[in-house]
Amino acid sequence: RHTRAEVFQAANEEGIPGGPVLTPPEIMADEHFIDRRFFRQVAHPDYGTLTYPGQPFKLSDAQEIDAVVAPGLGHHTRAVLSDVLGMNGSEIADLRNRGVI
Repeated sequence: RHTRAEVFQAANEEGIPGGPVLTPPEIMADEHFIDRRFFRQVAHPDYGTLTYPGQPFKLSDAQEIDAVVAPGLGHHTRAVLSDVLGMNGSEIADLRNRGVI
């Protein structure tokens, strides 16, 4: 039996394109991704520091885009209800008091 790395290396030496299929933990520990600084650490207000994938490619003259966390559940509820649906503060408070939102 051979390991995935051995099979990949042997195929590569014979000019056969391909690559190993990695699990998420293996990807995060892979030297190639680490050397390219693919993963980014992002501070999340509720969950602490999270690891996010970065851009799949890098351009020498391009600036990297800052990673941001996704908004939490209900983060934009008030803005949607007021700005999009035109509800006023008392209507929104009523929905909140009744457990609708």
